[in-house]
Amino acid sequence: MVHRFASFEIDEDTRELRAGGRVLALQPRVFDLLVYLARNTTRVVPKDELLDAVWPGVLVTDGSLQRAVSLARAALDAAGAADAIRTHARQGYRLCAPCPAPAPAPPTDAASAGAPRPGHEALARAHAAYARGDWDEAIEALRQIDDVEGLTASALQLWAHAAQCAGRPHEAAEPLERAVAAYSARGDRRRAAWVAILLGQLRLEWREPVVARGWFHRAARLLENEPPCRERGYLDLLGSRMALLQSEIESCLQLAERARAAGEQFGDADLESLGLVHVGEARLYLGRIRDGMAALDEAAVSVVASGLSPWAGGLVYCGVIYGCMTQSDWQRAGQWTDQFTRWSTDKGTAGYPGLCRLHRAEVLAVRGDLREAEGETRATIEMLASQAPWAEGDAWVVLGEILLARGALEEARQAFVRAIELGWDAQFGLALVRHASGDADGATSLLARLLAENAWSARSRRGQVLSHVAIIASAAGR
Repeated sequence: MVHRFASFEIDEDTRELRAGGRVLALQPRVFDLLVYLARNTTRVVPKDELLDAVWPGVLVTDGSLQRAVSLARAALDAAGAADAIRTHARQGYRLCAPCPAPAPAPPTDAASAGAPRPGHEALARAHAAYARGDWDEAIEALRQIDDVEGLTASALQLWAHAAQCAGRPHEAAEPLERAVAAYSARGDRRRAAWVAILLGQLRLEWREPVVARGWFHRAARLLENEPPCRERGYLDLLGSRMALLQSEIESCLQLAERARAAGEQFGDADLESLGLVHVGEARLYLGRIRDGMAALDEAAVSVVASGLSPWAGGLVYCGVIYGCMTQSDWQRAGQWTDQFTRWSTDKGTAGYPGLCRLHRAEVLAVRGDLREAEGETRATIEMLASQAPWAEGDAWVVLGEILLARGALEEARQAFVRAIELGWDAQFGLALVRHASGDADGATSLLARLLAENAWSARSRRGQVLSHVAIIASAAGR
């Protein structure tokens, strides 16, 4: 049996999904999902029914279904039909089958009849490489098409995401900017807004908050008259992160809760889990430690349980581990670091190895392995500068703390100053250097100011700051 919709054909006998005469690579379960939806286009198929049909006799979670739907949409998006699979909140999914697209005009040259359009083979190769995690091959195939005939907006997005997963995030900006222009030109405001949000996220990670805010406002304007959708949830997620950087913690929590709820409503596991991370972080900074750690633990588990994308999974783990470290919960941080490292290796994700090494270095330092911790951190700094510049300042803070523990006070001070130059708040570390140098009054004054101003380094590690205030005051005879 062959099911036809839009420009697609689902051939059950050959187990092929075809678009415009080319075969799109699909994982077996994703193909089974599409077939079942194609057989039942007249109704909304409940989630439980889909789980039983696609994974018969296998115990899986809703996350597996969400991941399969996401992969199916990505394949359909190659021909601009990602919206063919509709999510019905708390009910299930439905394949909406619009009328087939008009057949193309016959070729004028008889010799060219039946010949594939240039670029089809390369595009199929790009999708196949992307599906198996071969990011470099996917990028090269897409580049070949772009050089000859240009890329569609969806293919430009594919290129950008492959570049991020390959640890080459600076290559993602140009294709995303071109995708925003392409979607806007054809009046597709929701997709244009989605890509604008991705650009805002990237610019924020590159320590360009002004540019990030510009993309945020661009996306907000594109979504002004749109109904509730997952894109609004991602806009709230970006707004939550910007509020956190501005120390607007209550606003951060409110926006994060909205993002998490949107992820649940629209069946987007990435959005739901990332929203949960920001919920956890905001709760920690508000002093709701137990609730905050519970949210972070749940978010970390969802990386595997809900089958998050490499991009989202890396951000979730980093947020979780950092949250653990701010509370000096080193046992929890060590366990999630081990999970993160294994997950990153299994996924073949190159975008986050520097962060894995940085987290490992911090754990080593706390365990007393200072020499090894210093070596790991120094090796990480250059890697982060190119792959994850938003975390480079954090690496210099870690190096400063290790050098301080070793008694290399001037080197530690220089490391903290470098972190500040990169936009990271390292005042807490500088206060400890003053104390170690014998300037108890200067250290006490700086710590008191940090607490009074509710500075980031005091807010994120409040317990540690208060502990050192007590230690330094005691040493000074106060």
